[in-house]
Amino acid sequence: MYEDKSKDFEIVGGVLKKYNGESTDVVIPENVTEIGENAFLKTAISKVNIPKSVICIGNSAFSGCKELTSIIIPDGVTRIGDYAFCGCAGLTSITIPDNVTFIGNSAFSSCKELTSIAIPDCVIAIGYWAFGACISLKEIKLPCSVIVDIDSAIHGPAFGGCINIEKVILSKGTGNMLEYELREKYKSFGPTISYCPNTPWYISRETIKEIVLEEGIKNISDYAFSYCTNLKKITIPNSVESVGTQAFSYCTNLTSVTLPNSVKRIGKDAFSGCANLTSIVLPDNLEVIVAGAFSNCSNLKNIEIPDSIISIEGSAFLDCKSLTNIVLPNSVTSIGYRAFFCCKNLTNIVMPSGLLSIGQEAFFGCGFENILIPDSVTDIGEKAFFSCRRLKNVMISCNVDKSTLGDYVFANCNSLTDVQFSAKTINLSGSWKTFDGCEELKAIWRNNKRCTFCGGEFKGLIYKECVRCGHVKNY
Repeated sequence: MYEDKSKDFEIVGGVLKKYNGESTDVVIPENVTEIGENAFLKTAISKVNIPKSVICIGNSAFSGCKELTSIIIPDGVTRIGDYAFCGCAGLTSITIPDNVTFIGNSAFSSCKELTSIAIPDCVIAIGYWAFGACISLKEIKLPCSVIVDIDSAIHGPAFGGCINIEKVILSKGTGNMLEYELREKYKSFGPTISYCPNTPWYISRETIKEIVLEEGIKNISDYAFSYCTNLKKITIPNSVESVGTQAFSYCTNLTSVTLPNSVKRIGKDAFSGCANLTSIVLPDNLEVIVAGAFSNCSNLKNIEIPDSIISIEGSAFLDCKSLTNIVLPNSVTSIGYRAFFCCKNLTNIVMPSGLLSIGQEAFFGCGFENILIPDSVTDIGEKAFFSCRRLKNVMISCNVDKSTLGDYVFANCNSLTDVQFSAKTINLSGSWKTFDGCEELKAIWRNNKRCTFCGGEFKGLIYKECVRCGHVKNY
């Protein structure tokens, strides 16, 4: 065992136990392999040179060194202990080498002058409150796969109290972003429980303006950036293949998104509640627009649906109040429950020629005046076009019978005047109040043969036969 008995350093077995010197500019001896616990605790050092021989910086090694302004950690270091640089209030920059795999709890907490930090891809775990209360921190870079204080929703998160973070850069890491989940945040004395995602930047969600995902990242995890309410810019590389559930939900200042063609899956509610999102470019390889994907995007005006889409699931565009025009490609075979619910300014829609089913309340409360239902449709759900109050003309080309047409399909369409059937099979006898409340409906046409009704007689009619001329019974 080597023992250095010099007055400045107490070194035992390669471990620097204690610094006893008075100099503020410190050069640590070459034979040191570890800087031990509390070695420089609350000393007045301003600069330190750490030799390449060091592989570990122990707990609280430089804690409370308020005059320390910068430090370069050598490449050989693999571990930075708990509280290692805690309270180094004058530290403005830090370089973490590529071989570090672990950053301990509160390792850099309360480094109040630190403005940016770059964590290399080799880091696999960061302890809780590792950078807590670094109030000047504006930019962070970390691997997408890094494990960050896994109980962050309960304990102090890695970047807790970092109230000024504006930019998050995620590097490749292993290529797979860490899976996040909703954790119980607090429980009141009553029944209410609040949940939040355990992402490392959740506490800073209201200050983040830009997110950059670097090339090589394969997925964006569930809840990854939800409730980043000031997020304005997102860069998604061509390597990303999937966007998770609620990944960007309620990013209320996000105005546009371009998803690369590499993306094959978008998770449920991925962009739900992005109230200022006006445009989005969907990838050419996407096959399904899943439930709630763009629900409550109240400023989304236009969206181009790629030819690869075969299904639009429930609530996909629910309450997109500014959506005015949409062309559904012929590849679309199903439109789900409430897919376009209350898109009240949707004035123009082209139904695909290969469409098979229209779900319940799919177009409830929409604003178009004319609708053409193609002959490929085999199922129209209950209240599919309920309360489309601007709808005037309907052309139904598909065969209609009790298994095709749900109840109240066109009910409360109080501007509807004309309905034309062009199919061979028309039987409304099994459909309950199909046109209930359509007070302006004067005629149903079948192959240019017209039956005329008055509004009062038509309202509430069960379509077994026409109360005036009896011809509907043959439809």
